Amino acid sequence: MYLYVGRTGDSSSPNAASPFNRIGQHLDLSEKAKANSMTRRLREKSIEPSDCKFEMFAIGPIFPEQSSPEKHNPVRDTVSALEFALSEELKKRKYLVLGTHASRKSLDEPLFKKVLEKINDSLNGI
Repeated sequence: MYLYVGRTGDSSSPNAASPFNRIGQHLDLSEKAKANSMTRRLREKSIEPSDCKFEMFAIGPIFPEQSSPEKHNPVRDTVSALEFALSEELKKRKYLVLGTHASRKSLDEPLFKKVLEKINDSLNGI
């Protein structure tokens, strides 16, 4: 079993997609798809996405959409640090995490604790 950690927002835009729209983009099987990182990561492992079963767990929105890039960037950086910390925590727990995650931004520890509480509740069912 693999886990995928990803956000619904775009790094360069203050607009986020719904988790349902984003998972659809992630699993787009067409040759010309550009936002299908989960499909690419699965195929790197020689796993065909159409042969898989998927379960989705979404947290959020954590922050409201921002009206400008100047307001969006600090929020984006906070979420990026959360995403990185979560992927590292899952790896420490011996889960197989698809993709690469990196962040040099400061982690909001109290917020991360809240995210982990939600994740722990979800992982107990796996």
